Amino acid sequence: MLHDFIFGLLLGWGAAIPIGPMNLEIIRRNLRYGFATGALFGLGLCSADLVYLMLLSFGALVILQHPLVLRIVSLLGAGVLFYFVYLTLKQKPQLDTQATTANFKHYGMHTLQGFLMTCVNPMTILFWSSVSATVAMISQHDSNAVLALGLGVFAATCSWMLSLNTALHFVRHRLSVNTICWMNYSGALFLTVFALISLYHAFK
Repeated sequence: MLHDFIFGLLLGWGAAIPIGPMNLEIIRRNLRYGFATGALFGLGLCSADLVYLMLLSFGALVILQHPLVLRIVSLLGAGVLFYFVYLTLKQKPQLDTQATTANFKHYGMHTLQGFLMTCVNPMTILFWSSVSATVAMISQHDSNAVLALGLGVFAATCSWMLSLNTALHFVRHRLSVNTICWMNYSGALFLTVFALISLYHAFK
């Protein structure tokens, strides 16, 4: 059980830590709205990774190996990323209490968006597909291994998400609006690149 939990930790960190559209969006939302919004968006990401692990354990992700399904998912992922680019460019970065307070009522939506964004992210699918054989072997070896893996993945992704948001919480108030504005536009640029990569995989 312990080694399965540790393996789950490694899987979770491997899925969460690399800089990609998920982490960029956490950073953007934290700087724009505050710690709680970034953390709850990250919670959606953690939940999606856990769902992918569970589906892998039961062999339900075999359908993603079909080229047509991968193409559809890549198109959806590109559309979602372009949508977030639009939101990023539409909203003017600011550091005022009114923007943060007004966002309290939308916390649930941030978590849902994080979950959906991760589910259709081609890089997330490719990562979990690459470890599918190992996960399937472990889950067949011990029925309790899936639980240990799941706990490890969830602990790892949550620890990274909380660490990232905590670091941003102590830094964001030291940044000027212009600095956040440039970081916002840089994030939009990188999200556009990831969206174009998704389109490339869709029409490859």
